[in-house]
Amino acid sequence: MLGAENALANEQMSVLLCDARGDAIRRRHYIRTLLARQVDGFIILGDRNDLRPSLTRDIPVPVVYVYCESTDPGDLSVLADDEGGARLAAAHLVSLRRKHITHITGPESYRAARDRVTGLTDVLTEHGLTLAGSAPLYGEWSQRWGRQATRMLLAGSPEVDAIFCGNDQIATGVADMLSDLGRNIPDDVAVVGYDNWEIFAADCRPPLTTVDLNLEQLGTTAATHLFAALDGQTRSGVIRQPCRLVVRESTAPPSR
Repeated sequence: MLGAENALANEQMSVLLCDARGDAIRRRHYIRTLLARQVDGFIILGDRNDLRPSLTRDIPVPVVYVYCESTDPGDLSVLADDEGGARLAAAHLVSLRRKHITHITGPESYRAARDRVTGLTDVLTEHGLTLAGSAPLYGEWSQRWGRQATRMLLAGSPEVDAIFCGNDQIATGVADMLSDLGRNIPDDVAVVGYDNWEIFAADCRPPLTTVDLNLEQLGTTAATHLFAALDGQTRSGVIRQPCRLVVRESTAPPSR
């Protein structure tokens, strides 16, 4: 939202923010209200990097979808490249000579979670490795799940030397449990998170290597394409914006 607002303000355009909270009736009300105020365009913001029903047929001005993908291929959707972000994390761990890499993540119902698994396993396959523990551990986006999953994982696969986590909250829980179990980070086990959520990544012990979705840039990109549509330069399809890896102290080559 910050990225979109900054880009729009630079063009002397103001922003009206409405939160439908996932409610279809509230959403229809806001669309009618905004159109009555003669807005120039809409940026539809998803709450997860997933598919969502198209609203374009109800909106007679340009629409761009961001952090979600419209079900209509004729719409323009701007997404974070979750598969690419996971590839960055996996390639980093492989470059550190980690051989027993596993994955703890959120609910399998999230496409972002599934995409991150795909990116991870593709890189492992390219390097002749398999996922330690044989399968991703799907659960909640929470520290509690990170702690619980780590205990279960190491009970069955004590050889694990790297854990890629689906978000920074999970990674913080993983780090807590590794410490409780006497495993040193990063000497014994390297840990990578996802999101670069400062309150977790910087305060984790040790500070967390993580994947940054560049969300502010995602909003700027959406606003830029909305400007283009207002000028008659419409575009359709999906734009997947690259992520970046932020390396901190939770990853390093193994000590032995």
